[in-house]
Amino acid sequence: MRLPVLKSNKVLFISLALFLLARIPSLFEPHWYVDEGIYATVAFAINKGLTLYRDVYDHKPQLVFYLYALLGDENILLKAKLLNIVLGMLSLSGIYVFALKFFNKKMAAWAVLLAAITLGTPLFEGNIANAESFYLPLTIWGAYLALTQGNKNKLIAGLLFGLSFLIKFHPILDLIAIVFFILVVDLQKKPLKKTISELMPLAVGFIIPFLLAALFELSRNNLLPFINAAFLDAYLYSGADKTADSFILDLIHSTLFKTATTLITVGVIARLYLKKKIGKEIMLIGFITAFEFYAIVLSGRAFYHYFLQGTLCFSLLLAYLLTENFIGKDTRKKIKTAFVVIISTILIAVYFDSFHKVDYKNPNRRLPDNLFAAEYYLNFTEHLLNGTVGSSSYNLFFSDREQQLQELAPIRGMTFNKAFIYSDLAWDYSYYKIIPPTKIFVAFQQFYKTDGSDKKFTLDDLLAKNVDLIVVDTTRESYDKFDEFLGNYYTPSGQNGRYVFYSLQH
Repeated sequence: MRLPVLKSNKVLFISLALFLLARIPSLFEPHWYVDEGIYATVAFAINKGLTLYRDVYDHKPQLVFYLYALLGDENILLKAKLLNIVLGMLSLSGIYVFALKFFNKKMAAWAVLLAAITLGTPLFEGNIANAESFYLPLTIWGAYLALTQGNKNKLIAGLLFGLSFLIKFHPILDLIAIVFFILVVDLQKKPLKKTISELMPLAVGFIIPFLLAALFELSRNNLLPFINAAFLDAYLYSGADKTADSFILDLIHSTLFKTATTLITVGVIARLYLKKKIGKEIMLIGFITAFEFYAIVLSGRAFYHYFLQGTLCFSLLLAYLLTENFIGKDTRKKIKTAFVVIISTILIAVYFDSFHKVDYKNPNRRLPDNLFAAEYYLNFTEHLLNGTVGSSSYNLFFSDREQQLQELAPIRGMTFNKAFIYSDLAWDYSYYKIIPPTKIFVAFQQFYKTDGSDKKFTLDDLLAKNVDLIVVDTTRESYDKFDEFLGNYYTPSGQNGRYVFYSLQH
């Protein structure tokens, strides 16, 4: 595998420098983001000997939890943020090399600069050490190698996609986009059978990590819990939106509609290429955009970090529009392109807004929550100049969760064998070095299944394991069975802030 010589490409190093500068504030963030807390707690439980999926649960494949586990139990948030920066730099390098090989140097320059902004800033929550940020370098470099000649390159590409699939199942859509592109391009040049045989190393590489993961789980009699949690439950979680209040919204938010729209779009792009209306470069961007946007909307939820999945397509598409339609072109074409971009952006914004409206809830921000990224650096700069980074006022800009975490501090002076914390924060356990006593350890996980089975399982588990301390976040909505359970088996033994402590009745 030969990579382009990077030392003469100053724009890459400028982009990496901008990215690093943009990410510095992330190293000073408090324990506020729920996903990071879940990964940290699951990792802590793994390091203490618990079995993932059987003893402690979340609906994602294994790799993100084991990556967090490798960070150890001390200063895990800071180390996760540092790892996120390293992976981000690998992603940017991959985007640059990809664009340089399949497009041109001007496009590569714009693509990596744009990616440094979208990936480096909180615009799409790139500052969060989340699953999307962790698998991005794998899929970007995987796409580059899959389109590079040679069985070895395709095998390595398959391995990278396979590893990314063990972080989250969405990267398989990038692989499908690349495979579709190869099939359509080769359709006119060689027999389909030959093309498929040439794709076999890619398929073998993809399967190997999953087989190894499956064999590992099978060896400890944990295969079915792994499959159910990592893929089946994850798919159910990513199901169609349930908040729509009209037939039209139900339709456009349905998985069937999203799938059909994606396949039709890909079909139209392929036909345009075969009719020689567009070049293969445009088809490549089109396929990647179609499938990455499908990954973004698949969940039916409007979380900003889902847009990170489209980092490659956004950077390539915008770079193409800039280099081919704006720079050095006539004014009419610039206006037409700008119009298309603006209308597309508005339609996407309206579509995501139709999922749900998030109320403005944080009184410590001057701007609405959906403009969080714009105020993020202002907050950091002001507190940096005042020497108050890490103070309560600094932390409250993000949320009151760090304050909530400190309200749990009395638990350090309590004597107990097992403690269950009914809260959505998820940081509670790893921060105070408490091993989760139940498989389902975050309050909102009990509400995933509408039949109430997760709630019943958790209550039965608490009783069977003789959990002697339950801590309840009173700001988190409860449910009748849980309240009855506390009344029957536990006695209030104290309160601090929003937390009420319950001791097991003897």
